[in-house]
Amino acid sequence: LNSPFPRFAFNFLADITAVDHLELGGHTRFAVVYHLLNQYEVQRIVVRAWVDEEHPSLPSAYSLWKTADWQEREVYDLFGIEFTGHPDLRRIMNPDDFQHHPLRKNYPLQGRGERNKFKVVKRSIGSKWQEAKSVE
Repeated sequence: LNSPFPRFAFNFLADITAVDHLELGGHTRFAVVYHLLNQYEVQRIVVRAWVDEEHPSLPSAYSLWKTADWQEREVYDLFGIEFTGHPDLRRIMNPDDFQHHPLRKNYPLQGRGERNKFKVVKRSIGSKWQEAKSVE
């Protein structure tokens, strides 16, 4: 995927995401999907890496593409897949003390009661008041 000849390298990481294949019932439950571009040859490739359910981790792509930084953090936060060698692997969307990974298929649709910790605050929008949820 990386080449000493820039013309042949996939030099841009466009996206990293994950898919939870809970329904397949095997050890390789998660697929991490990388969307890569070669901007010189205008080529695109999609690479899928399967991850073990018991120890969901992959080596970080950060050393190859700096754009992997926040994308790997998002996959970690939402799916619980760790990227070894990542310089700052922590949650990016959920609170740091959040215990779950909400895009896993075994996560309940209504959550696990964490919404009860949210408090309602009133926020002024123009001349109208609107209720908004805020995390304590």
